Amino acid sequence: MKVPVDQLTERIVKPKRILFMDLERIEHITSILERYEVQSEDILRDLWVYYHNPALTEERLHRATEAGCERPKLWMCRCPEYIFERTCERYQSQKELLGEKSVIEYLAERLECEPEFIVNYARGNPGLMRAHVSKLKSQIDLLISEGFTRKQIRASMRILLYAEKRTAERIKKLKEIGYFPSSVTVLYKTPKQFESYYQSLLQKYKRSLNK
Repeated sequence: MKVPVDQLTERIVKPKRILFMDLERIEHITSILERYEVQSEDILRDLWVYYHNPALTEERLHRATEAGCERPKLWMCRCPEYIFERTCERYQSQKELLGEKSVIEYLAERLECEPEFIVNYARGNPGLMRAHVSKLKSQIDLLISEGFTRKQIRASMRILLYAEKRTAERIKKLKEIGYFPSSVTVLYKTPKQFESYYQSLLQKYKRSLNK
């Protein structure tokens, strides 16, 4: 695994039976993990993989890679089949959406900006790169269909990480009182902040009707 001995020793404390495991088994499983580019730090965090069925481990890693998962996680090798299937479907969907593009290139194209802009934003907001492309696509599609510009989305890309359902509900609620926000920031306020903001708008709306 090419990791410091002290790190490995620390991790073996719990699954210490690994010290008495057949060396050929350890080498065989390690070679499978390396073939599918499972990172050393991920293996260290989950040494229990050496107790799993090697054939099943390899099958899961192969299916995950085929679905487009570039860095398989070991929990995928032992989770229930329905969870594994659902995870692979998400990766497959992402693979189909991206084609030959990276996530950064996809976002730059959708938001009509330079890739460097996305890179700089992601440095301070790493969650953007962990989000599934299907989620990013749905949120961008929703915001644009509701009348927000790409410039407005670029100014507050944090909105892309929020649930599409909640975003849609908030837009609808604001539109019902004749208000369309000039920024998407209001859409990701905390529930308490949003409700307070909405009530202040509602009072203004009622006063305008009474004039």
